[in-house]
Amino acid sequence: VKGMVYIQFIIDRDGTTSDFEVLRGLTKECDERALEVLRKMPKWVPGTMNDIPIRQRCVMPVRF
Repeated sequence: VKGMVYIQFIIDRDGTTSDFEVLRGLTKECDERALEVLRKMPKWVPGTMNDIPIRQRCVMPVRF
């Protein structure tokens, strides 16, 4: 199987990720695997606005 799965998630002010959602999937197995991998990510560096950390939405493509 070849293609892309697009996963949307939230990066909170402390860098933790949450609210994972498949925006565009490939197959059920690929979608589940992409979600599993992204949920295991370490903390991110949060976005900032006027030097204040903010909560932001991110879309990550996963290539199979």
